[in-house]
Amino acid sequence: MAEEERKSQNSVGSHVTMINGDQMGDTFSKTDEIIFSFFFPLYEQKKNPSELWHVFLIVWRIVQMFALSLYAIDEGTNTVDPISAYFGYIDGSQLSLILGKAMPFLNIGIFVLEIAMIALMLTTCLLYRYIIASQPWVLTFLRGFIQVKQRMLYIWITNINISSFDCFVDEDGLNHWRADNDVICFKDNYFQIVGSVMAIINLIVFFSMSIVLNIAIYNHNPKNGGLLSCPNGTFATIQNVLLFAVIFVMRMFYRWPFWRGLLSVGFAAVIILYLDFLQPYYSFMSNFLSTIQWSIFGCESLCMEISYLFQKQMNNFAPTIVFIFIGAIVACSIIVVNYFVIKLVRRKKFFLKHGKPLIDMNNEDTKQKPLPKQKDPDAVEPSLRFLQMKKMRTPEIYTYADYVYTQALKRHKQNSYLYFNYANFLTYYRKNYVKAQSVYRQSRINSPSILLRFVLYCKTKEGSKGGGESGGEGSELSSLAHKALIQQATDHHENAKQAL
Repeated sequence: MAEEERKSQNSVGSHVTMINGDQMGDTFSKTDEIIFSFFFPLYEQKKNPSELWHVFLIVWRIVQMFALSLYAIDEGTNTVDPISAYFGYIDGSQLSLILGKAMPFLNIGIFVLEIAMIALMLTTCLLYRYIIASQPWVLTFLRGFIQVKQRMLYIWITNINISSFDCFVDEDGLNHWRADNDVICFKDNYFQIVGSVMAIINLIVFFSMSIVLNIAIYNHNPKNGGLLSCPNGTFATIQNVLLFAVIFVMRMFYRWPFWRGLLSVGFAAVIILYLDFLQPYYSFMSNFLSTIQWSIFGCESLCMEISYLFQKQMNNFAPTIVFIFIGAIVACSIIVVNYFVIKLVRRKKFFLKHGKPLIDMNNEDTKQKPLPKQKDPDAVEPSLRFLQMKKMRTPEIYTYADYVYTQALKRHKQNSYLYFNYANFLTYYRKNYVKAQSVYRQSRINSPSILLRFVLYCKTKEGSKGGGESGGEGSELSSLAHKALIQQATDHHENAKQAL
């Protein structure tokens, strides 16, 4: 094993490019440092984080998506369907409508929260050394505030802002505001106009920040990152964009039930298929649980669109109630199918045969057998996710996984993302922090994307060992705190001497 480790080290180290004694690309531009330092306080790699928050967030999102799937407008009266109104308090659609003329004040409040969040991020960026040394609770508050506002209240805030410009045309051709039917949209009521403008600004800022935070801030610890840990933020961003589109379609496409049903069910199907076959999260349970909300939403949306056709003909709510239960049964069936599909696809991706490595690393003869060609560098990390199973975390399996990575790097020598995944493996599984830092450095050299550069910037700030074991506050950060405390102690000592 020591020999394999040495070969692996030499294999990776041989690709490092040197120019005048410095590694090309092993630094960040001034622009990068300015931008990255603004978001760096949000970067956190907790070891074994509490699953309670993630489970609550998943359950909360399931309930909200169910409520959103029931949203409907009675085109005859231009009012929210009674069943939709009842469940509308959960997803925020009805809550925003009952405020009426007070809506602009709520929009202003949301705008203030947006500004406060950005101001707090800027403050922590400028005063980071002081905060990490003496006021670390500020970082905890900021991260918690963003988690609640940008993720837990995502559907609420989006629905509330959309309600500010949600209008309908009556029989006389007048455009009424749905929150207050006495107000003509964008005409005489300045509060409604101001509220609509504020709502559009809120949506732009809120949506933009959500994209940035989802694509840049995520837990990439494959071993102890907990639920929803992932190698990149691509899926979280796609899901965020499609969720915004779903809310907009459900709220604004009520006049075109066919297109509303097609788009809402289509978006749900895209997310489910993405989770089933691409499996963006490290763990099986994370991928499976993420399909539940979209399975329920897609099935209920389809059944509700059908039920409203019967409801118009029969003029009662019996079809709606019946189709809610039908949608629940269909959703349960889809969820069970997702469970087995994810499991089957996951096993097919593994670089294993009958549950064992393709190559016996203890046998010199079988080690000469080549691995299957790894044409796609992005498929290497998913093929090694059998490491999620504790029984597979043995020294022999670790050596095999290391061998798979080094062989892939020989074929894809310039792939920065592959180097990043290999460094994560070394950090979190093998605890080889020194080698991991050299591999992270190699990833920086090979022209990573701006998103990966941000994560690598954060890893650089963490230091050599901070990325794996210190819960997100690495050796450099600990050093800053230590130096600040020493300075404070020195000042207190000098003051005490002067007092004597």
